Amino acid sequence: MDNILQFPKVESNSKDEIRSSLINNLVENGASKERADLIAERMSPFLDILCSFEFHPDFPENPKTEDYNLLFKQISEKISIFREELLLERISSECWNTQCD
Repeated sequence: MDNILQFPKVESNSKDEIRSSLINNLVENGASKERADLIAERMSPFLDILCSFEFHPDFPENPKTEDYNLLFKQISEKISIFREELLLERISSECWNTQCD
């Protein structure tokens, strides 16, 4: 567990805030500023996806059982799409990194 970075909770989806927090944590844990900047730059497409995640369910004021079921289905579908986008970005990044290393 020693190699886990602790990030402060970010209340917004601001890419700049998350990027800044990432760089600060990397530097605090021994990375050079240049290396932290490079890592943050390489993570930019991932952060774009991460920060673009939004979920606005359609939920009535007085929900019934079927409304809850629909909500759970919407949440599941949204998480599935989000997970697929993140995985595709990671695969793309790994393919690019493999070619460059």
